[in-house]
Amino acid sequence: MISGKQEAILSQLGVALAGGGISGGIYHIGVLCALEHAIDGLDFMDVDHLIGVSAGAIISSLMANAIPPSELAKNIIEPDLDEYEFTPELFYTPAYENYATKGLFIPRLAVDALQDVLSPARKYSFLSNVLKLSRLIPGGIFSNKPIYHFLSDLFAKTNRTDDFRKLKKNLRVVATDLDSSKSVVFGRDITDVPISKAVQASAALPGIFPPVEIDGRAYVDGALNKTIHASVALEAGCKLMFCVNPIVPVDTSSAIEKGVMQRGKLVDRGLPGILSQTFRTIIHSRMIAGFKRYENEFPDADIVLIEPSMEDYTMFFTNVLSFSSRLKICEHAYQDTLKQLVARRSEIEPKVKRHGLKFNNGFLRDTDRVIWDEVLPKRKKATKKLEHALHDLEACLSSRTSMPLS
Repeated sequence: MISGKQEAILSQLGVALAGGGISGGIYHIGVLCALEHAIDGLDFMDVDHLIGVSAGAIISSLMANAIPPSELAKNIIEPDLDEYEFTPELFYTPAYENYATKGLFIPRLAVDALQDVLSPARKYSFLSNVLKLSRLIPGGIFSNKPIYHFLSDLFAKTNRTDDFRKLKKNLRVVATDLDSSKSVVFGRDITDVPISKAVQASAALPGIFPPVEIDGRAYVDGALNKTIHASVALEAGCKLMFCVNPIVPVDTSSAIEKGVMQRGKLVDRGLPGILSQTFRTIIHSRMIAGFKRYENEFPDADIVLIEPSMEDYTMFFTNVLSFSSRLKICEHAYQDTLKQLVARRSEIEPKVKRHGLKFNNGFLRDTDRVIWDEVLPKRKKATKKLEHALHDLEACLSSRTSMPLS
């Protein structure tokens, strides 16, 4: 690229998608669709680099296999179960094998603990013995094998591949080696592992899904060390990066006014609310620090970050494991991204222009657009109105279940 970020065409483009659970993956789809629709010349099927972490790894692996965001969005509202089988069972199948394996250790640990308590020497306290029994807790509540099998079967179809080395673009899936705490970039550091297995490892959120064993090493969620890992593409020469991060902390200052909370106090929501805010703050502050380093280390690269605002109560109060909120989240992400492009025009438009892209002003001026009109086959006006009404109704019902007042 020309120094000083001067005019350039056909730069290397990249996409980096962070984690965020089920709702985060759906958020990615809505954001990516909005960017493609609102920026002329942008086609995520033509990008050079795809970086995925956790939920972002699922979406990026699908895109690397020539499944565009619009196709993913279409299957959120009209699932093609013969093709995708996008169902709750992918994420909510109990990890029975983990429970059974841990159960085999109950007799031995129970006897050891009882003997120690009854022994005159009593080398360990009662609490220590209780902690010994904590080894019986499974490594994850739900099995992540359905995710692996879903992707493996999907990538085995014609014109798709489960082999990093056979892809036409650079797909990088980041996971964390549990025993060394180091990040491992599948597709770069390790290339002979199936894409589906790498994604399963990257999305192994500790406590929710068990660690994934690959060649004798245990891997967990790739977000443990970094939030987005955009540097993987920037180091490879990417000059325009679109980064999407669904996980941000919340500012409840206007929550009472907007009718979301009664007192505007997260402490009222108990431990889940406190932990959610804590982890989001850590993850987000770490990411912002990383982006500041990118500005110094990669001065010739342009980075566009799309994420919810700190007053986006829809994203914060929607359970990250919620499958039923997918319609609401996808449309919300789509609309919010379009609004961001307008509000942040002076920041974002010059960045994309330097790489031969431009804003679609007519599209951005049309405030009545919804994602379903853009990704579904054209319907009659009456049918569209009915669909919009049903979407609004589902969003309303979903909001009532996922955003209780407190």
